[in-house]
Amino acid sequence: MARFLIILSFIFSFTTLASVSADPIADAISKAPYKFRPSIRNVLNSPVHAKALATCPADVFPNKGRYPAGMTNCEDNPDACYRDCLKGDGNACFGLAHAFERSDKNGKRGGDYSDFTYTLFLASCQQGNANACTNAGATAKNGTWINQPPANARSISCQYRTYKKSCDANAYWGCSMLGGLHNRADAGKYHSAAKAKAAYAKAKTLR
Repeated sequence: MARFLIILSFIFSFTTLASVSADPIADAISKAPYKFRPSIRNVLNSPVHAKALATCPADVFPNKGRYPAGMTNCEDNPDACYRDCLKGDGNACFGLAHAFERSDKNGKRGGDYSDFTYTLFLASCQQGNANACTNAGATAKNGTWINQPPANARSISCQYRTYKKSCDANAYWGCSMLGGLHNRADAGKYHSAAKAKAAYAKAKTLR
């Protein structure tokens, strides 16, 4: 009996250690549908991923427009979208990020992690998609993160500049987020009921 308890104790200790040392990113990827896993890994292993996490979306947006040329449907072939994204196709980057968000397994949103989507939204933002810039800012601040959210993109100054640029490019979502920022209690010098009202009014008009 004593020997059995010792073995059981060892197994329990090993199981606990394994669960503590498990890779949360690998675990999250395993919950996504199989067809999305290679492109998710490619995004996370991309040499620009770490740089993207340190970048404010407002600093890469070339002010091209709200939603130029639509969005690529990437749910059926995410790997092809990833390759197109690498070639500079902002619609493919945006579509792939949305495909990751909508991916599910057993009825659960297994791919909905900002770690997977932020770099893609930022890449689309850099190609001139104002909605992608807004999404990058929103996922930085409000997304579900496995690792630490990007501090720069979450800062009040970056959030303001990102939503302001997006709103100036006539993106409804950007104006809506800008209005919300002006109403935030922690907005500091950007807190303004009048500016919030104006941003919401523009959002309503655009919508």
